Amino acid sequence: MRTRARRITLVAVVSLLVVGISVYAVQQGRRKGATGAVIEEPVKEPRVEIGPNKFVGYSPTGEVIFQAEMTRGEYDRSSGAARLWGVKCQIMEREQQLIAVEAERLDFFFQEDRAVFEGQVRACSEKEGVEVTCEDLHWDVKAKTLYSDKPAKFRRGATIMEGNRLEADVGLKKVSLYDGAKFSGEFKAGKKR
Repeated sequence: MRTRARRITLVAVVSLLVVGISVYAVQQGRRKGATGAVIEEPVKEPRVEIGPNKFVGYSPTGEVIFQAEMTRGEYDRSSGAARLWGVKCQIMEREQQLIAVEAERLDFFFQEDRAVFEGQVRACSEKEGVEVTCEDLHWDVKAKTLYSDKPAKFRRGATIMEGNRLEADVGLKKVSLYDGAKFSGEFKAGKKR
């Protein structure tokens, strides 16, 4: 009987210890990432700011270049790389939103100034009235360009274009589709500039 009582007491103490550690971790602002890596919140570094379910990236000059909400994420300080899941992102320029991007995953490589959106990517520019959908979308931050080597679809109103390769400026003002490009809808020629 005494041995059983000691086992129950030991289990209770271990359970309380686990709960205490969990409460302490929450109080310290820690949460587990997708692979078990602990992300401390908030993190503020020259190029990155991480808060609860938000991630902000800065240019070397301190300008906000993107803001993202995510369901979970990882950040590796040594390589300057971030991996975010369930992403809703705004790509910014001069504190103004250029486009909104939704994707299943975002890999951002700060040292290389590039990012890759993957899995049912949807990029929209309300200003241009444009939507682009594809499986992956690469963003070259320095060149301010977007590209994809996978099938992509461009939509502006009733106009739809599809192709197997996409190149665009980051504001989606100029979008080019290549390799088997198809067009449907209305097209109105504008004035030559």
